[in-house]
Amino acid sequence: MDRRREVTSALLALLLLIQARLGSGQVFEGLYAGQRCRCQQRTSAFIRPHTYTRLEIFPKGINCQRVEVIITLESGNMVCVEPGAKWLKTILGYLDRKKKQHERSK
Repeated sequence: MDRRREVTSALLALLLLIQARLGSGQVFEGLYAGQRCRCQQRTSAFIRPHTYTRLEIFPKGINCQRVEVIITLESGNMVCVEPGAKWLKTILGYLDRKKKQHERSK
């Protein structure tokens, strides 16, 4: 029983030391949530807009330190897209303008 208590105390001390070194504790929140970035690979290759069924943008957060853009295709496949891709910025700008036009017409 004493051995288990020693190991537990040592692990707790190690975690506290790591947290103090890193400062913010965000590392631990990500570990507890058990989540990581959704995208392991990203592409900047053009994907035709008429093949999308969904376009999702996930901001930086505790679990992933980068913006992620995921496009779901008509086939059901999901593709991770490089957020800085020029063609994506053009499409997002177009969608933003359409949204503003729609809001003005109400």
